[in-house]
Amino acid sequence: MTSKFWPGPLTIVVKANLGKIPLLITAQTGFVGLRMPNHPIALELLKTSGVPIAAPSANKFGHVSPTKAEHVYNDFYIDSEVTILDGGQCNFGIESTVLKIVETSDKVFDLCILRKGGVSEKALLETISDLPKDGGSVNLTAKKH
Repeated sequence: MTSKFWPGPLTIVVKANLGKIPLLITAQTGFVGLRMPNHPIALELLKTSGVPIAAPSANKFGHVSPTKAEHVYNDFYIDSEVTILDGGQCNFGIESTVLKIVETSDKVFDLCILRKGGVSEKALLETISDLPKDGGSVNLTAKKH
């Protein structure tokens, strides 16, 4: 799945390896969201650092997604010190799709779309249908709000 949609607007939420990832990073849930952004500055930062980077969203919960560095600054400057890597205006102003993957039993996976975004449910279904099943099964649902 990642080979088709990464880098790009897909966040995959999986059970964290708590031996390597602090519980704090999982917001005490035991799950972690993984993403590979599609921007040259973000990709270079990841490459140069040589380590995974844990970062929050660039907007506060419930606020409109930013498309410019100015939007991020305006959302955060009052509450905290802000450092922004300004790569210019986003060319894709929609949030990433958030897909949670949970193994419910041996080779049975539940995939739940927690947030619709830049990758459509149809594209996810097509990709899932092309995956080798190896005797397992995959169930895709969308979270009801």
